Amino acid sequence: MSVFLKHEPCPQCRSRGADKKGNNLGRYSDGSAWCFACHYREPKSGNSSVLFNEIKEVKNVTTSDDLCNDFPRHVVEWLARYDVSVVEALKHGWKYSPKWDQLVFQWTDGEGEVLLTQARNFREGARTKYFNQGSPADVLPIFRRSSGDGIEGSSSEELRGNAAISPRTLVVVEDAVSAARIARQCDAMPCLGSYLPAKKLARLRPFYEFLWCWLDSDKLKESREIAQMAKWLGFSTKIIYTELDPKEYSDKQINDYLRT
Repeated sequence: MSVFLKHEPCPQCRSRGADKKGNNLGRYSDGSAWCFACHYREPKSGNSSVLFNEIKEVKNVTTSDDLCNDFPRHVVEWLARYDVSVVEALKHGWKYSPKWDQLVFQWTDGEGEVLLTQARNFREGARTKYFNQGSPADVLPIFRRSSGDGIEGSSSEELRGNAAISPRTLVVVEDAVSAARIARQCDAMPCLGSYLPAKKLARLRPFYEFLWCWLDSDKLKESREIAQMAKWLGFSTKIIYTELDPKEYSDKQINDYLRT
């Protein structure tokens, strides 16, 4: 995972941002870079990142001291239901807590400090399915599409034949697994719930032109509210409504819904 640092001139196209005030190349703490104009890319490790800008306050996040990379069978099977392998989960930095029987999604800064976590509970008697900790209003947990996943790297001929979705597109979903699945095809960000404050949307605007809301079927009202706020901030918006969670669908089905 990496942290957005600054904009730079793109060594390939030298083009400037749509607002004519900043350069289109985004530089990240892991040394990677991405040009939103010509799609020039410099390699990075992993395919998810945390973007934050002038964070005034990030609450300390206390993580369990038993977090590990050894996923038990029931967690592996749960991930497999959504076509996510252990290798992909580890690539995103997800951990398992044996003490609490939780799959932990975490986002860190460039120095490894945890800024935000979401834990998926598996233990019997847990009060909630998900538990969030951190300062979600300050952190933008972006899952960035990598050249090794999605349309370009897919084994499906049907996906490979489609033109890539604009890199200026961000799909907003509820949970990390749905975001990881969509990130095989374009950038995605989990709300870690169903609410996205206006100030968070405003901080996304320099990076994205298109913002699509794909929340769960019972959150259509919330999708419309997010889309309306995004329109006021200058995004081109779209609401994707499906009966099931995004993570419930195949890559081909996700691709079809994104392009509808």
